[in-house]
Amino acid sequence: MKSLFRSLSFRLAVTYAALFCGSLAVLFAAFFWLAVSRPLGVVRKQVSAELAEMETVYAEEGMRELAKRLEARAKPTSGVDRAFHALIAADGSVLTTNLPSWPSHVQSGFYSIEADVYHEGGEIDFSALSRERQFPDGTRLIVGRDAEVVEDRQEVLLATFPVLIALVLLLAVSGGYLMSRAIGHRIEVISAAARRVMGGRLAARVPVHGSGDDFDRLSHTLNLMLEQNEALFESVRRVSDNIAHELRTPLSRVLAVLDDATADEAQTKPA
Repeated sequence: MKSLFRSLSFRLAVTYAALFCGSLAVLFAAFFWLAVSRPLGVVRKQVSAELAEMETVYAEEGMRELAKRLEARAKPTSGVDRAFHALIAADGSVLTTNLPSWPSHVQSGFYSIEADVYHEGGEIDFSALSRERQFPDGTRLIVGRDAEVVEDRQEVLLATFPVLIALVLLLAVSGGYLMSRAIGHRIEVISAAARRVMGGRLAARVPVHGSGDDFDRLSHTLNLMLEQNEALFESVRRVSDNIAHELRTPLSRVLAVLDDATADEAQTKPA
């Protein structure tokens, strides 16, 4: 395992995976903003504007006119961006609504209310992104707009992104492992050839697979170098043999002269 993490190919694969995941996160954030955050922001602005408008109607024209405006606003047009509301009196009685239910206590900020509609035995899903106000007399006003499509999209994206990142990392680690093994095998073949040459087998060569890849080009270059080295060593060997052959006769004569000189010296010594 340590050799795997020391492998340059594996580290490059993991680095590439990290960069790819970072790029994927940036693209996901941009897509999430375009597909979810921006549309939800538009709905929130619309709901806030309509809530402010209804507050003005209530303050200037009273409860009855507010109920009329809410009911006119709730009439479906195309089924897209449907409007929802609930107007509850201080005593808890419902003055007008097209929501199936709502929180029992006043909520702050935006929240979603399931507002599914049943029609001819079928169910149409709606999710009312809502805000509310409670007037000084205790009357409670809830105003919302359908955001079912955007919220479903948000749920799918948030559920998919971690799985996608995990899958990319898994594929990167697996690919890095396989790449490391393949490259390591090619390097070991070259190293084995180098060890054979170092052991004295000058005729050893690096195998060439014929794929024409970087390792094949490296192997071809190393083989050319080994051929030149073998030729140089052979030249040196031939020169050495020639020198030894040329020096053999003079050295024999020198040895003969030395032998004669030694014998003469031995004869001239007194007994």
